[in-house]
Amino acid sequence: MDYRVCILAHPGPPEALVGLQQEALAASGLPLRLEHCPVEPQGLHSLLEQLRTDESCIGAAVFSPFCRAALAYSQHASAAAHGTGIADTLLRRRDNSLQADTAGVRAFVDSLREAGLSSARTALVLGGGNLARIALAGLQELGCQRVLIGYRHPRRPNELSSLFKHQRRNFSYFPLSEMQDFFAWADSQGLFSLRSQVPPPDGPGGKKRKDDQGFKRWDILVQATPVGLRPEEEPLVSTDSFLRCFNFVYDLVPAEQGTVLTKLAHDSGVPSRSGYGLLWRQAQYARELWLAQCRRVLAGEPDPPLEFVAERRGTESGQRRGWRGSRQDGTRQETSRDGRAGEHDAADKPRFVVKRRGS
Repeated sequence: MDYRVCILAHPGPPEALVGLQQEALAASGLPLRLEHCPVEPQGLHSLLEQLRTDESCIGAAVFSPFCRAALAYSQHASAAAHGTGIADTLLRRRDNSLQADTAGVRAFVDSLREAGLSSARTALVLGGGNLARIALAGLQELGCQRVLIGYRHPRRPNELSSLFKHQRRNFSYFPLSEMQDFFAWADSQGLFSLRSQVPPPDGPGGKKRKDDQGFKRWDILVQATPVGLRPEEEPLVSTDSFLRCFNFVYDLVPAEQGTVLTKLAHDSGVPSRSGYGLLWRQAQYARELWLAQCRRVLAGEPDPPLEFVAERRGTESGQRRGWRGSRQDGTRQETSRDGRAGEHDAADKPRFVVKRRGS
């Protein structure tokens, strides 16, 4: 029997990425291939129900706008998927259930460590969508203690604070619609200059990190919006003196030759990279999951134990679903999601409740 990995994207997936995955799967020697499954947003639930019971399906690659809805329709979720509220990779388990994962978080962290940034205390994140969620989860793993977040949609602050409940006290927000006035506002708040009464973050040995011009030194700037997909677009940050406030600039737009922002950072003497490497690394980690599952299926081996177990409450479409999660250490963890999903997301998102076993 030939097995397949479905691609869930609307209107279509990146062609270069699909070609790379096809070649890598063919080189593995396993009877596994990629297959694009065209689907409209309103038909996602029906398609996932078909994939869940299809023995020839190993999993799926999930692209926008289906990342949040794919998690809502999955029976199990990894810690990364649970923490970000999105799924970019699905695995079909032998018991006809779907397991959601978010390979982008691991790819984000590993790409920063490869660039020499093994920890971060302060960050500016531009954007509040799926890429921003991946970035915030990655920054949390790197020990970030202060994050300034620029958002477009007014629901984003509540959504992000609800997802990252243990970090929300470290979050500050500002609307990207006021980006033209951002630099004046940041200066009035003393976020990047030393005139504020709020002390800048301490560097090694307790010394305050600043440059020769008296600016605070922030660890990383993450650009997590679609701005920059087209070369003619102006970047959200266009002031080289402002970029010099950061030790690293990460533009998550997957441009192979770099973006306007990364080139401006390079000209300013600030290390930077685009999201092109992140995209390929994410695809590699997802492919590893599919290949491992395919080998288990061919060998007749059981599925591995779940890192995070999600128990659904309610199965009918249109009902509010709830997931109760438990980890292997015996604790139960919960994240409440009170904001609505995205424009094409399911309205019946999972709701998590924090409990401990025996309570």
